[in-house]
Amino acid sequence: MAKTGSNDPLGVRIRRVLEAGLLIGLLSLARLMSIERSAAIGGWVGRHIAAPLMRKSSTIETIQIAFPERDRAAAIELIDGMADNLGRTVAESAILEKFMDEAGRERFTFEGLEHVATTKASGKPILFVSGHLGNFELSFVAIHHLGWNASVVSRRPNNRYIADWYANKRNAIGYDAQIPKGPEGMRQMVSVLKKGGNVGMLMDQRLTEGIPVPLFGREAMTVHTPAILAISHGAIIQPLAVRRNPGSRFTAVFHPPILPPGLGSEARDIFAITEALNAFVETEVRARPTDWLWMHKRWAPAKELSRRARRLLAERVQ
Repeated sequence: MAKTGSNDPLGVRIRRVLEAGLLIGLLSLARLMSIERSAAIGGWVGRHIAAPLMRKSSTIETIQIAFPERDRAAAIELIDGMADNLGRTVAESAILEKFMDEAGRERFTFEGLEHVATTKASGKPILFVSGHLGNFELSFVAIHHLGWNASVVSRRPNNRYIADWYANKRNAIGYDAQIPKGPEGMRQMVSVLKKGGNVGMLMDQRLTEGIPVPLFGREAMTVHTPAILAISHGAIIQPLAVRRNPGSRFTAVFHPPILPPGLGSEARDIFAITEALNAFVETEVRARPTDWLWMHKRWAPAKELSRRARRLLAERVQ
């Protein structure tokens, strides 16, 4: 999708306004409903309207890389479940504030709180790392209910009207900051961590400038920013997934914190940390396949590795 801007052709700008008006109007209606009702409608839209558009051969191929035993019919069934979860997630994202109060907290159960205790006891800035799992928008809400705040890395939607609407909703519930992706985002993350603040980010999508690390037994280009921040700025990595349960209820699952293993070189530590994070994602996807987004070509190779990736690969074997 082309970005919406003042230099776009008039037709593009009109289409973006209409696109935003439709989505924001529907999400605003969702705010008038109960959480369950809103999520149910979102799930229906996802399963009956979005899912048929998502049943592409590329998505089926991606599913079969992870689950080769699934035939086409089983892959389509998984796509339909994914679309249902995504529709519910979009609907719930319009009413994040309803999950923030005490009644909202009762919608969460927590697993792995012993890992949370270890992370808190470290006294280090925390890098909460998750993926597009369950309702990933509620990761911030889950840590809020445990007494944490964080600045969150997010990719703004290309439609600036939709992007601003989402940003305002997140600001209203207390996000410390919304950090963009890219070099400027990296600088902002470093600044937050240096001040002792916490950062939240998703790391499960393909990154051409990343490093090749196994996922489901096959190399996938993976973001290695968490590893760099853990090594260079002393952040403790706390993996977190928010699993969906019936009735817009959720289980926030905290995995063991990840620290640099001290393998004798920065490159080895970066690969080891990134491999551990991909193992976390794989564990969650295997537990709840419909909770993950399968539309992205996760295992597409990079045409050419970045200079940093080539350097890290060379240093890892030295």
